[in-house]
Amino acid sequence: MAYISLIHSNIIIPFSSSMQQTLSSDQRLSEVVRALRFPLILLVVFIHVPLASGEGQVLPLDLPGSSYSWYQYISRALSFILGDMAVPMFFLFSGYYMFTKPKAWGTKAVYAGEMKKRWGTLILPYIIWCTASLLADQALALAKGEPLPWTSLGASLSRLSYTFVLGPENFPLWYVRDLIILTFLAPVIDWVSRRAPWLLLLLFVLYLANCCPWEIPAPRGVIYFTLGAILGCRRMDMIALAERGKAWVLPASVIATLLLPFCPETGVLGALHLLYVPLAMAGALCLGGWMHDRMPKLHLFHLSMEKYVFFVYVSHEVLILSAVRGFLYRHGWLETVWGYFLCGGVVLGICLIGYAILSRLARRPLAISLGGRL
Repeated sequence: MAYISLIHSNIIIPFSSSMQQTLSSDQRLSEVVRALRFPLILLVVFIHVPLASGEGQVLPLDLPGSSYSWYQYISRALSFILGDMAVPMFFLFSGYYMFTKPKAWGTKAVYAGEMKKRWGTLILPYIIWCTASLLADQALALAKGEPLPWTSLGASLSRLSYTFVLGPENFPLWYVRDLIILTFLAPVIDWVSRRAPWLLLLLFVLYLANCCPWEIPAPRGVIYFTLGAILGCRRMDMIALAERGKAWVLPASVIATLLLPFCPETGVLGALHLLYVPLAMAGALCLGGWMHDRMPKLHLFHLSMEKYVFFVYVSHEVLILSAVRGFLYRHGWLETVWGYFLCGGVVLGICLIGYAILSRLARRPLAISLGGRL
């Protein structure tokens, strides 16, 4: 996501079983980042599968061995623990590639030029998909005979502010909203990244202490976007950095993912969840590098699925997820292990089919709505 399709590497280097191509550090990093986007968007979809009542739920250590208990454990481990690192990784990638090439962000010409680019790649898609979500919601309300919120100027302004800013209406798009804000703040972030990177540590301490005095943009988004900027402006290979500790990073990530469903998210122990995110991100980078080097067929499959990522992100919540989840819930299937995976799989399948149809029948409008990511 910002840019979900930010890296447009036009070269995919093939692999054979007998010979592995030698890539430069930059090429390898680019391919690993691109390949990670599809698994990460799967996590984003599964974040939204469980009912909201399951978020923040702490499981007892003596969890009974019933099928519902297994659903509780698996959905919490995947959606609310492992899934918690998906969007921060997108922020990390976005910050990294926005600041890899030195730019005079403080000059009016450069700043205006970059903002103009973001109009088509971020702002316009954000407006289009928030509007689509609003129209879908209003059509559903009309079908149910529910009153619409446009009864007064105040009510209309309140609904519009929620749709495009405070919510947003298509709520997964809070990431794009925050990315737009961070792009406007690029000169400040550039200065911090190059001259005062220690401020990031201070911000992370405030975040751990839950003392950040703002909500929009999300503090964790600011943290990981800035971390990406710090690494990017120094052209540091984040894969190589993570792989320095691969002997313990991957095992620690797996163990933490398995145990944290039993750990509360508040109080002193709540900090463990916040510290888990960078650990899991490092683990994902190590795993991505390993797949690139050792599992080329799976790596190439993930690369081939990258084109769907932004569409899945912006569209999966526009009636699709709620319809599938509602159907499974009414039949008592949603809160089961198989229903959990079925829901995410069906939603993904509908999104992929929708992309295929629209790319044939409405290619130009689809391209505009995706910021040219087609």
